[in-house]
Amino acid sequence: MKNYDIIIIGAGPAGTCCAAMLKELGHSVVIIEKNTFPRFSIGESLLPQNMELYKEAGLLSIFEDCDFQFKDGAQFLREDIFKDIDFSKKSTDGASTTYQVRRSSFDKKVTDHLQTLGVDILFDHTLEGVEFNDSQNPVKVSVSSKTSTFEFQGKFLVDASGLAKVLPKALNLKTEYQAQDRRCYFSHIKTSQKPAFDTNKILISVDQTNSKCWFWTIPLAENNFSLGVITDEKDLDLSNQQMLEHCIERNPLLKKALGDYEYELETKKIQSFTSKTQQMFGENFLLIGNSGEFLDPIFSSGITIALKSACLASPLINKKIKGESVDFDKEYLDELNYGLKTFKVFVDAWYGGDLQDIIFTDKIQKEIRSHIISVLAGYAWDKKNPYTQKSERRLKALAEVCRG
Repeated sequence: MKNYDIIIIGAGPAGTCCAAMLKELGHSVVIIEKNTFPRFSIGESLLPQNMELYKEAGLLSIFEDCDFQFKDGAQFLREDIFKDIDFSKKSTDGASTTYQVRRSSFDKKVTDHLQTLGVDILFDHTLEGVEFNDSQNPVKVSVSSKTSTFEFQGKFLVDASGLAKVLPKALNLKTEYQAQDRRCYFSHIKTSQKPAFDTNKILISVDQTNSKCWFWTIPLAENNFSLGVITDEKDLDLSNQQMLEHCIERNPLLKKALGDYEYELETKKIQSFTSKTQQMFGENFLLIGNSGEFLDPIFSSGITIALKSACLASPLINKKIKGESVDFDKEYLDELNYGLKTFKVFVDAWYGGDLQDIIFTDKIQKEIRSHIISVLAGYAWDKKNPYTQKSERRLKALAEVCRG
């Protein structure tokens, strides 16, 4: 039976970031990944904060000589108003540009790099069971592929399986699902000409008939885009693609901005994506990334939270394996939740309308706007930013000023 120091479930951003850091610290690492790469995945829009986190994980080299789409901000569309958010005008130090990526090629590039570092990755393998004991290698897992089932052991188990929540399901950890009325329909499209918006930015469009419904358009390469909608509208007995088109049809400015296009992929649907697992760690396991908590696609915070959780968790796991004292509540959860709470307040303020009014106004001071931009750029853990402290009260007050 083969032994590893750390066993990780999932080869997405959280799992690969954690694996890279723990490998650099001298540990043997294996990743169990249910898919064969490359594979399709949603979540293509990175934030500038991601670049700082990839740098911390020693993975910034994956962006060298890359052909990913450059990104320097976000563009918002409401009614007939376009409003640009320029990440370089943020108040927080750090990277101000990033990329928008096809996750199929991006994740493949990351895992290829990890394998050169000596990380074992078991593609097309599924976790079948997990046991904990009091031995020197207290974690025992059984995995299966198309041809075999086998077991191996480790000192610590990390779940980075995302919304699949492999370990919470295996251990019957309680998960709370919120925003059950929100559904997501998405696909990839190819346009016949360059769309009428800044393709160095993600386009966020507010539905003209329902301010709680919005669209994303993410440039991926020349004339190729990720297109999706978040809506609370009930299913209309339509196919996923018909539902996406139904929402687009009532937004003529978005249609005009996109121009003619054709679908490159089958339109998919996700529901019950806003979730929180109540128990984030145990004696020999820890949840990172979306396996622990996922808020909402607005502001593209998912990968940022995934990477931040991995960067917080990895040095603590290293200490734990070495027999040093670790307070996961204080050193992991409290630190992670600081930024999570900030993002959550911003998400709620978006759907409640306050943040939309803040984004689309010209009434706020330059310094205050720079603090808002910092959070939108992913720097939700900047404790010097007043809008990461008492965020709810401050956003409400600012929205009142914007509304005059």
